[in-house]
Amino acid sequence: MTLLCTFDLILYPFDVQTCSILMGTWSGMVSEITFIAGSLDFHRYFGGRGEWNIVNSWAENFTDVWEHNLTFSEAHFFLRLKRKSLYHVFSIILPVILLSVLDGLVFVLPIHSAEKTGLSVTVLLAFAVLQISFNENLPSNKDYLTLLEIYIYTFMILSTLTVTAAVLVIRIRSIDAKKPLPPMISKFISMMQPRKNSPLTWTDFAEATNQFVFIAFLIFIFGFTTAVIITLVHA
Repeated sequence: MTLLCTFDLILYPFDVQTCSILMGTWSGMVSEITFIAGSLDFHRYFGGRGEWNIVNSWAENFTDVWEHNLTFSEAHFFLRLKRKSLYHVFSIILPVILLSVLDGLVFVLPIHSAEKTGLSVTVLLAFAVLQISFNENLPSNKDYLTLLEIYIYTFMILSTLTVTAAVLVIRIRSIDAKKPLPPMISKFISMMQPRKNSPLTWTDFAEATNQFVFIAFLIFIFGFTTAVIITLVHA
């Protein structure tokens, strides 16, 4: 008897896998021993236990032909399994979404606050710890990334960009107010903050940049998160 399961973890933890149980013998040819695959109620023995739910099961008869017309009878039983995903939703997906929200709050803090960089670095480290914890549940010999890994890595990159943006905003604010603004920057400030009155300063540019990055961040995380969730649930 052989149990075969080749896992495709792209949609982990919402993946559905098909496993087969092969029963056969080489001690007698099909004329001597014939396996007849009947129906088995796998739900009775395995349903609701462990990490998987049985979606479907079926059986098929096969005849294996070897050299010199040697034929052997085999019975194949197939199991279609769906992973129980509730634990992974609360231990992985929900923390990632909450961390991404915290990452966006960096741009809500006042531009003169030193906590902007501190918060963004803390969120970046939290993403790194979460990624390590997530990888412990996956086989290390796979040669592809799961969709959820891509999601976490994307937000790690986004969190790195958030740190960069926070530092850039603080640096812009520290520029001497007497230094004149280029016309292009003045137009950018007027576009982002039309109620600002002249004369415009580098602090205004820092606030406009902070606002622009915050809006772009919200649009990205909402669109990307929605696309990933829809793909995982409905694939």
